Amino acid sequence: MVYRCSPADKGRIGLIVRENFKDKITLAIGDGANDVNMIQTAHIGVGIFGKEGNQAACFSDFAIPYFKVLRKLLFWHGRSFGVRFSNFVKWYLWKNALLTFTIFFFNLNNGFSASSPTDDTFYALYQITCTSIALLVYFISDQQVDMRFSNNEQSLGFKLSHFYKHCRASIIERASQHYWIWLLLAFVTSLCLFYVPNIAY
Repeated sequence: MVYRCSPADKGRIGLIVRENFKDKITLAIGDGANDVNMIQTAHIGVGIFGKEGNQAACFSDFAIPYFKVLRKLLFWHGRSFGVRFSNFVKWYLWKNALLTFTIFFFNLNNGFSASSPTDDTFYALYQITCTSIALLVYFISDQQVDMRFSNNEQSLGFKLSHFYKHCRASIIERASQHYWIWLLLAFVTSLCLFYVPNIAY
């Protein structure tokens, strides 16, 4: 926590922390023009619309109206973004691997003749459906914690900070293990999608 320093000193302190703790991510929070150097030096800058003007909010990565909203920004929006982005990458890997493995099995079956298993329209519609529409539905409907109760932890029954740690440990930090599982799932699904209709036909 830094106070009663010049703007240049605040920026230097942020730079010292970044250089000495390279494996850590720094967060700077400020509400005035004297905090702009510190906000721009940190990995993530949060500006608060304050009595001193909007300079900090204009030069920050995230702008919030009050300091009390910081908790919701970190533990609700931050957690949601981390989980959703992790799931998005897994979904993207799965849908592309599914199509790739299916085409591979088709080429394996017909001696790599370079013929296409489907019409070109299918590829365009597959990308639109599986990327845009499916992810749009997921991002709209996925909400593990209701935002209305994110500031009222008594009604939730648990602390948001504990839920944030749980999500980091179970979802985000183990994402590489999950990617291999999703890749294996795509392989098995593509086997079923190609060989079951092929044998049945």
